Amino acid sequence: MPIIIDSVGLALLLFAIIRCERVLSRPGPRLLGYLELYTCLFVYICLVVILPYFIYSKGEILGRFLSHEALKDAFPVAGLLLIVASILFQIVAVEFYDSASGWRGGENEGGRRLRFHLAGIASHSFLIGACLAILGVSLFLSQMNYWMGSLITLIS
Repeated sequence: MPIIIDSVGLALLLFAIIRCERVLSRPGPRLLGYLELYTCLFVYICLVVILPYFIYSKGEILGRFLSHEALKDAFPVAGLLLIVASILFQIVAVEFYDSASGWRGGENEGGRRLRFHLAGIASHSFLIGACLAILGVSLFLSQMNYWMGSLITLIS
């Protein structure tokens, strides 16, 4: 059970980091977006790199979820979840690009805005899908070496 909880938690945390990066690309004030991004990165670093060093006892409540053994088994599962999510985002991107390249909405102003909006959704879906795929593969590297996989995931 800790493996499933850790895997889903890691996948959601990495997805939140990617969403924070996408929010920062918008115009407007960015202080809150940077605060969210650095908070998510800090939580990831604490959960994956720092806390497993300090938790050795298997009898503790958090030891089951944050020990080196639990995270080592959860990384490949989280990587698989991210790769599956990446595939879904890529399929959504293809569908929206296909809709945006057609004549949907006609040639009036509303139709052009609709196609522009569809193309924007498609490009965001493609970028999020590509980022999730990179992170998923990085998490799979942890099966060979736990610290190398966590470091590469953090870098990517």
